Amino acid sequence: MQISKNGLLIILVTGVILISCCSCTATSDNDQQAGQTAVPMVETPAVTTPPVKPSDSTGMEQSLQPTTPPLRTDVIYTHMTQRCKTCLCFESRIKWVIDKYYTDEIDSGKLTFLIINAQDKKNVDLVNKYGVVGSQLFINTVVDGKDHIRDVSEIWNWDCNNDPPGFCEKVQDAIDRSLEGKY
Repeated sequence: MQISKNGLLIILVTGVILISCCSCTATSDNDQQAGQTAVPMVETPAVTTPPVKPSDSTGMEQSLQPTTPPLRTDVIYTHMTQRCKTCLCFESRIKWVIDKYYTDEIDSGKLTFLIINAQDKKNVDLVNKYGVVGSQLFINTVVDGKDHIRDVSEIWNWDCNNDPPGFCEKVQDAIDRSLEGKY
């Protein structure tokens, strides 16, 4: 029996979704609505550190080459239709960070932000491009037309529900790195 590429992909994605949703439990519509509106109102100051100039073997400082800024940074938050409290927290806090700190970048086209339901058939191209398997944050640094996609899987360790300022700061740091051309 032969399985088509699409059939195999569907089986694989379904299996990974089932495994990755171990911390997700069914929530009522009221829980989901409450989670979507729970946007943190915290200030997370931007911290910048001056670059350290490397020295060569003679001990003389070398000039730093400026990092070429990316043409564009794409921030994509993906989710499944059925979502738990943590998945809803991710979405609301990531959206809050984008709205709070990146309106100029959004307006200029330097940054894009999408929230997509990975189970909606209209999103199949993005799901395939990013390798979506569940609730995930992707940051794509596009340089010279080439994608540099990062699955920021560590968001699951950033304690979204109990440390909103810390979570938001880490999301902001990840986006800032991409805007600086670091991927």
